[in-house]
Amino acid sequence: MTVGLAVCALVIGLVLAMLFAVLESVKWRPVAWLATGIVTILRGLPEILVVLFIYFGSSQLLLTLSDGFTHPARVHADPGADAD
Repeated sequence: MTVGLAVCALVIGLVLAMLFAVLESVKWRPVAWLATGIVTILRGLPEILVVLFIYFGSSQLLLTLSDGFTHPARVHADPGADAD
């Protein structure tokens, strides 16, 4: 479990690092400035604060997003529907 979590964190971190590296090097300056600003802010924050923000922020985000997808589904079972 621990090794799997470490590998997942490594892969996600590598993908995010490559994404921000590409965004920082684009020709369109506003995108590059935004990416540079995000990287600068994340580098300046203590790591535990980033972990807590992701942990509590992602759960709150999922709760907010799931409110739009709730629908009271009713399943009507008719036991004699398949009988010949």
